[in-house]
Amino acid sequence: MDAIGISRYLPVVVYPKGRPEKAAYFGHRLEGFQKEVKPFWTPEAQTNSSGALDTMKRATDYLQSAGVPAKRIAIETTFMPMDAGLALQKALPNAEIKDALVLLERQRLRKSPDELNMLRTSSEKVIDAMLATIAQSGPGTTKAEFTETLRREEVNRGLTFEYCLIAAGTSHNRAPSPQRWEKGDVLSSTLGELSWLHRRSRPHGDPRRGGRGA
Repeated sequence: MDAIGISRYLPVVVYPKGRPEKAAYFGHRLEGFQKEVKPFWTPEAQTNSSGALDTMKRATDYLQSAGVPAKRIAIETTFMPMDAGLALQKALPNAEIKDALVLLERQRLRKSPDELNMLRTSSEKVIDAMLATIAQSGPGTTKAEFTETLRREEVNRGLTFEYCLIAAGTSHNRAPSPQRWEKGDVLSSTLGELSWLHRRSRPHGDPRRGGRGA
């Protein structure tokens, strides 16, 4: 979750079981611009909050006024700020709060054809960025320089760079550092679910063609 001032960005989706017509979305006030050009799918959408607490206040007010039974409420506790979670319990003291993380993770495993295509496209772009970075990185390139080049290559392809675990030579340290990738050294890098193994002067091939990357 991203920090906003002294609070956090906390989008809230309310989905009463078996009542999709009562579904609602509560988000930050800046999301109102997006709502103007592309309305959200929920029948109710409020984009007039600034932080976690006022978003939760609007969500609980909606639950109390919409006539939806709130005997049991499932949330993803891992992603809920403590102050917002306490506000939820205080506003609905008779509701049983349950953790829905595993349930929703299983739901997210089911991908539509469009989602599968996005995964495939993003993976291809990551591999292209890796190949471009390898091509630009000669003997003596530091792990920090390699990581920065990879970041630029990903951003130039419309991706959001998050991290790169990188090890070179005989060291198992995977943090970007001034350590140099010298001739004959093995380089291992991991980005999300994609890994790449390369030796300076002996590449192990393009993972899309059966190389040592996956």
